Amino acid sequence: MPIELTVALCTCNPRQDLITRAINSIVPQLAELDGSAEFLIVDNNSAPPLQDAEYLRGLPVAVIREPIQGLTAARAAVVRNARGRIVLFVDDDNVLGAGYLKGVVAAFADSALGVLGGTVVPEYESPPPPWLSSFEDQLAIRRYPSDLMVETTSVPYTGHFPIGAGCSVLRAVALAHLTDCETHGRIEGRKGHALSSGEDLDLDLFALSAGYKLRVTGSLSLTHVIPERRTTEQYISRLVVGNIVSAAEVERKWSPRFGKPIFEFLRVGRLTVAGRRIFFRFLSPFSIRGRIKQLVWDEIARTRQRQRTNAVAA
Repeated sequence: MPIELTVALCTCNPRQDLITRAINSIVPQLAELDGSAEFLIVDNNSAPPLQDAEYLRGLPVAVIREPIQGLTAARAAVVRNARGRIVLFVDDDNVLGAGYLKGVVAAFADSALGVLGGTVVPEYESPPPPWLSSFEDQLAIRRYPSDLMVETTSVPYTGHFPIGAGCSVLRAVALAHLTDCETHGRIEGRKGHALSSGEDLDLDLFALSAGYKLRVTGSLSLTHVIPERRTTEQYISRLVVGNIVSAAEVERKWSPRFGKPIFEFLRVGRLTVAGRRIFFRFLSPFSIRGRIKQLVWDEIARTRQRQRTNAVAA
């Protein structure tokens, strides 16, 4: 029987309890697809190698090792090795909801669909601080209603673009994207301690440029387990700055190809940026939210300055 779906989990030195939960949410669903799905784990230089992991023995999973460090390289290894018509990416701290695999396959009966995403709900290992609710989207949380379905066929970016966790893509689109990156460069995902991102939006934008549509649906749901260290002011501060830097990189790559802006917030006027910086600088001594927002607008100001400098140089 042809392989319809490749489920791929990319990881490096995972916590055994988390990756075991992720695997246990996938394996029972493989049987629901009657042999038309495969399960790959990409070991991105774990020590010791996952090939030797006792908890993987006897499971219907193939482990491949990717020596080039980083999420982008690991996902590229998936695309090259997958046999499925569709590839579903799962992180090692994701727990798929019931029916996720069948829902993915059913969605791609639509031949115009290129990339699909769903709901991502958090499971905090420790109670999060109240201020964190303002920044949940930075943690790849997407609390979509169960009946939501939004399709996108053009830019600019909205909050309804598929993100990496639980994202699925036609393998033909993903292969074409790898080839395109050889010419136009690729956006790097997480690598080591660097909080870079944007590789998922890079794929989304390529799919749009190739004439496919994007879809997010609340009927597909996964749980993202978030440890306490990712809910601190220090971590979220690094994350929001990293996400703005990544957005600017995506903007540089894709805005010329679409002939229009990708991110509206990177086009706001100087007076607006200056006003927001002053406002949040005033608030920063009194609240964590104010301090993080000040970092956001300071980084946007630096990005805008670089854009103006590059425009003059061109």
